[in-house]
Amino acid sequence: MTDALTLYANLLRTMRLEDDEETAKLFHPDFEIHEDPGMPYGGEDKGGANFLKLRRKVYAAWGPKCLDLQFTTGDASGRHATGFFKLTDTRPNRKRDTIGYASLVWTFEDDLAREVYVFYYNTPHLSAALADI
Repeated sequence: MTDALTLYANLLRTMRLEDDEETAKLFHPDFEIHEDPGMPYGGEDKGGANFLKLRRKVYAAWGPKCLDLQFTTGDASGRHATGFFKLTDTRPNRKRDTIGYASLVWTFEDDLAREVYVFYYNTPHLSAALADI
């Protein structure tokens, strides 16, 4: 079994390349998404393809290069990895400067991404910024 930090690094690399075909191979067939319901695009979903769509929604909502990876960490079992991101509103037509933070907590099974939980810091503030447009 490959350690979760290596699996997460591979996932991040293929997503940055926007290589959906290669990225799709890194998701378990029963992949689950748990996006903070306080966000306009939040909720529960399934499937690696739907996670990639959600990722695009986040970039469409906040602008290009809105997520800046601060660090990753993993657990001793080798099944979990977390990415901690700074979220900056980079849209040209924004009404205010908005900065937030997001943690993505991944579980891996059989060397594939099995589920992700996405948490945001201060969702009321972030949701209000999205409503400004």
